[in-house]
This record gives sequence, structure tokens and C-alpha cells, in this order.
Amino acid sequence: MRDRLTAGAIAGFAGGVAQDIFGIIAKALKLTDRGFVDFAERFMLYKNYPGVLAFLIGFIAQALIGAVIGVIFAYLITFTSSRFYYFKGVGLGIFFWLMLGLAGTAYRLPLFKEVPPAASLMTLIGAILFGVVTAYLFKLLTVKLRVDL
Repeated sequence: MRDRLTAGAIAGFAGGVAQDIFGIIAKALKLTDRGFVDFAERFMLYKNYPGVLAFLIGFIAQALIGAVIGVIFAYLITFTSSRFYYFKGVGLGIFFWLMLGLAGTAYRLPLFKEVPPAASLMTLIGAILFGVVTAYLFKLLTVKLRVDL
């Protein structure tokens, strides 16, 4: 594999899955009342549907959003440099945390209205986790698989 798009997509997808798992754990521990799966589910379905199918749609959507952001990360590295991977990954994660939150609020999506501080903090931590995982895996893929940068 000598393709930065694929490496970015794989790294971002894995970062999105890590973010999903973090959100599920945070919700199970009652650190927040909503996780990333819930937000992605609202983006896809607009309202809350109970059941496994709705959960899977949210989980997959969040991971795919991560893949897209991973591709953006891969090309960001190309336009800047391959230095400071983690800083750039965390910065991009926080940027998309802000942008997706603003988009959800602007379009008045359910669950985005009056987000409690705990949910904001947990999603911010998840965005940072996403950035670290994506940057780490992208760097690993580019070194191990000799992806052209």
C-alpha cells in the first residue's frame, strides 16, 4: 500500500471506533448522558430510535466520519510536514469537535440543544483521543508500509 488516502482512512476509521468505544464506556460509567454514537445517530436519523439497529447506524456513521477526517489528516500532513503528528491530530480532532457541534446546533438537531457540561467535556476528551489514535496509526502505517508522503 503506497496510498496516503487509504492510510488516512484506515487510521481515521480506527480513531472513530476508539472514540465510539470511549463514549460507550463514559456513558456506561454515567460520566455523560450521551456518547458519540448518539450524536452520529442523530445526524443520520434525526431522532432517537431505540434498538440495536439504530445503535449500529450511529456506530458505523461515527467510524465513517472518522475515516473522512483521517483522509483530511493525511492530506494535511502532505501540505504541512510530517512533524508534530500528535499535535496536528489533536488539533484536527478538536476542530471537528467544534465544527460538528456547531453544525448540530445550527441545524437544531435533537441532542445538540442544551448540551450539558459533562457531555461537552467527554466529547472533547473523545476528540483528543480520536486525534491521538489517528495520528499514531497514520504514522505507523506510513512508516511500516512505506506510504509516499
